[in-house]
Amino acid sequence: MPCILIVDDDRQVREMLRATLERAGYEIDEAADGQQALASYARRRPDVALVDIIMPEMEGIETILQLRRRDRDARIIAMSGGGHVGPDAYLQSARQCGASYAFTKPIDREALLRAITDLTANTDPGLAPGQAA
Repeated sequence: MPCILIVDDDRQVREMLRATLERAGYEIDEAADGQQALASYARRRPDVALVDIIMPEMEGIETILQLRRRDRDARIIAMSGGGHVGPDAYLQSARQCGASYAFTKPIDREALLRAITDLTANTDPGLAPGQAA
């Protein structure tokens, strides 16, 4: 069963995502900030990390960069609800830093499930999403 690491400082968002992803058959790990995410990732390499961009302690962009430094094959999905400049600028930066997908909150659950399916169906983590072996 694929494992998804949900990284978000908002407990309600984590709970909603957990419920959605567990119903879809995924195993879930959670982290409330980037530091917790790095520790969780080191303990058990998840199949996909779902990372919020705006968080205390270590923001999502730094978390994505650190995950990429530690595991160049990390499969990452970024998400953001906004901030000072709106979510688009943050999500564009997340894509440039290594996120395969980027979603604006509230997340379209079906689109998220399709993205996770795409990332977990790819058995060679060195390949780009949607690229055949």
